[in-house]
Amino acid sequence: MNKKSVSKTFMKVDKVEEKLRKSEQRFTQLFNSMNEMFQTLEVIYDEKGQAIDFRYLEVNPATEKMVNKSRDEMIGKRAKEIFGVVEDYWIQALSRVVNTGESVHLENYSAAVDKYWDANIFKIEDQPNTVAIILSDISRHKKAEKALRESEENLKRVQSMGNMGNWRLDLQINELVWSDENYKIFGIPKGTQQKYETFIGYVHPEDREYVDKKWKAGLAGDEYDIEHRIIADGMVKWVREKAFLEFDEKGELLAGFGITQDITKRKNAETELERSRIKLDMALENANIGLWEWNVITNEVIWDERSERMLGLEASSPGRTYNEFEKLVHEEDLDHIRKALNNTLLNNAPFEIIFRTKPAEGKPKYISSKALVIRNQTGNITSLTGVNFDITDLKEGTERLVLKLNEDLLRSNKELENFAYIASHDLQEPLRMVTCFTQLLAKQFNETLEDRAKEYIGFAVDAAKQMYDLINGLLEYSRISRKEIIFSEVDMNKIIDSVKANLSLIIKEKNCRIETNDLPVVFAEGNQMIQLFQNLIANGIKFSKNDPHIYISSKTEKTHYLFSVKDEGIGIETAYFDKIFEIFKRLMPKDQYEGTGIGLAICKRIVENHSGKIWVESEPGKGSVFHFTLSKG
Repeated sequence: MNKKSVSKTFMKVDKVEEKLRKSEQRFTQLFNSMNEMFQTLEVIYDEKGQAIDFRYLEVNPATEKMVNKSRDEMIGKRAKEIFGVVEDYWIQALSRVVNTGESVHLENYSAAVDKYWDANIFKIEDQPNTVAIILSDISRHKKAEKALRESEENLKRVQSMGNMGNWRLDLQINELVWSDENYKIFGIPKGTQQKYETFIGYVHPEDREYVDKKWKAGLAGDEYDIEHRIIADGMVKWVREKAFLEFDEKGELLAGFGITQDITKRKNAETELERSRIKLDMALENANIGLWEWNVITNEVIWDERSERMLGLEASSPGRTYNEFEKLVHEEDLDHIRKALNNTLLNNAPFEIIFRTKPAEGKPKYISSKALVIRNQTGNITSLTGVNFDITDLKEGTERLVLKLNEDLLRSNKELENFAYIASHDLQEPLRMVTCFTQLLAKQFNETLEDRAKEYIGFAVDAAKQMYDLINGLLEYSRISRKEIIFSEVDMNKIIDSVKANLSLIIKEKNCRIETNDLPVVFAEGNQMIQLFQNLIANGIKFSKNDPHIYISSKTEKTHYLFSVKDEGIGIETAYFDKIFEIFKRLMPKDQYEGTGIGLAICKRIVENHSGKIWVESEPGKGSVFHFTLSKG
């Protein structure tokens, strides 16, 4: 070989080496600048030929950055030695490439670094058990796909829960695409091809023209938000539909898309509510009951038409306030209403009042008003909601009826009292004659009368005396009812002194002891007070077996005085507590205790004349306490 040939050969070698250097430079530049991870790995097998790990032979800077490890920390090291745990999935995939020589493409999620990878694995032929792998981080893409799937699933769940579907009508090809929930609402099998004409066919015949008109107006730019009926599975349903228009970049109308919501339950509830409202309105109208609400915070008052009529207002006048309401109330009733409202707002008392209106013309109306208190979550009162009853006719009718009943009752009582007085008075004269002549007969013929005749005359005289006592008692009872009562200030201590003087003989005879505390001065009729205490004290003495002890006390209450007369007598059974105050009602035999049974009836009438009450507390063998009240006014 001559020098020239040798020179050419060297020149060729130099060119090949130069190309090789440039190729290596380009490879190194590409290797180092790749965003993807590039690694060469040696698969490691155990004695049984099972792949158990892999060793890093080379890694690019992208790998160092991604796994946060330097090249020196990785080259020659096993993966498990570096990361502690390696998913078997990767080891099996690398081994499959080594064994088959075929390249493998896969996507995988690595829990160790919480990333999704796109991997291309291929075998390096001139090196045993060696593979190269290019890894791309597709976590963002995968998480976006996952989020989209979850969003779609959530949308389906929300649509199902809200009975709501979605749809899109492609106007170019007249293709209507429905969601699963839309098919369910219309009762149509999923996947059934739809177009605008088929949709109109599902609409209730009476609503088709309306829906078609609204849709065409919607395509022209009007709002499409309507409610209408459909026929689904042979049943009538109500749906709400709302649509939006879709345009291309040039402004050309492409499609309409929107939602369909099943509102059948709501519509049925509205229908039932309207029926109930009509029934309630009829009931309120027939009963002449009005409704109102007072917002305590804003001071605004709302009345319905019936309340407005009761108050003499024009229908639906704006700007109602509580201050305007007071202008409609009779002046004499304003203070009463204010006190009732304050009692409700401050003391949580029920609100229930009767007031008169102050009309511009005509007579005032009587209004009965009741309300419930409405509170917020913190317990503060926000409003009062109530009802008004026009009770004018009821009140006037009741007043007329009560007046007539009172007149009838007064007349009847007057006639009864006059009859009792006249009858009792007229009975006394013949009774005196019977007694007188019977006693005269016994006196003049005493010697000639047999013992049996004398006994009969004695019976007649006793009966006449008892009849005389009954007539006097009846006269006394009648006088209390007939006599006009003149009230004055009466010192009850002096009343007791008068009673002691009147009963001095029996008090001394029975060795009776009477004690009192300091009694008040009352507004009463003095003679009736003497009679009241005299009857009660006399009863206490009469029914006491041993030396009687009577104790009189009083207590001052808020609106009245409470008096008590206590004795140590024989007592009274509970069953007779009310009967003893009835006229002529006796509990004990005549031969044991004298009396006509009128005394306590007179006491009851006297107490009632003074707007009080009388009652007894007693226990057989342990005495009795008679209580009665007298008004302070």
